[in-house]
Amino acid sequence: QLLGGGGGGVGDDAVCESFVSSVRPGGFMHDLLHEGQLAAIHGGNLLVHGGVSSADGVALGRVPGREGRVVSVVEWAELLNSWYRQQLGEWTASPRWVSDDSSAVPRAVPGSRGGAALLDYCVPSGPPSVVLGRHLLKSGMPEPPPPSLVQSLAASGIHRLVVGHTPHGNCPTVIKSEAASEGGPSLEILMCDTSCSDMRTPDNRGAAVSEVQLLPDGSARVHGRLEDSSRLDYTLQGVRGRAWEGLAAHLDREKVRGGDLVG
Repeated sequence: QLLGGGGGGVGDDAVCESFVSSVRPGGFMHDLLHEGQLAAIHGGNLLVHGGVSSADGVALGRVPGREGRVVSVVEWAELLNSWYRQQLGEWTASPRWVSDDSSAVPRAVPGSRGGAALLDYCVPSGPPSVVLGRHLLKSGMPEPPPPSLVQSLAASGIHRLVVGHTPHGNCPTVIKSEAASEGGPSLEILMCDTSCSDMRTPDNRGAAVSEVQLLPDGSARVHGRLEDSSRLDYTLQGVRGRAWEGLAAHLDREKVRGGDLVG
């Protein structure tokens, strides 16, 4: 009604139907879920929703229903996404709760429904998850990754982790892990959820918006504007095979002109 320009309010039934229809075949959320991945690799970048570790444990290398840890990050991402697609298939076949063993979902048990394991993967009581992972301390400050995680990712050619999930700051937060030795592996984490940039505004974001560009040479460009509309634009150099130069050192070379931060 609102999109169509019709007058009057929107009733509860219409709101409920909009949610239900969005997850039916052909609905925008149904199609979005089937286009999505739990883990995506782009060059030396690993993209996940929340992170690969948290206080609950390490999600990297773990696939629900599979024993042991998958060492190769590429193989792990493929297996995790394959499991995700399997769960979506089971949910599509039996989206409602079942009360007996007659469900179309193989091995369904009473009180379950298709895709139940995927639901468990996305809630706090579930296993370590890339959906709920957080690279933050309890205080909310960025938490540098442990050397073992840096080594595991670097062994598969991953040198940057790009995540969202947890609102943090008014522009993407950069967490850097310097190489333990000259020429050793390093890791850069980009936390890109800035949805709470300005809590004084109705949408909690205000004028703030940022875009992260992952460039072919391994660098990453961050540009956009802050909540006061001042512009930001800087480039994080590639981290492959050497220690990252550090955001602080980069900012020392910045020039501020007219209230804008320009690299």
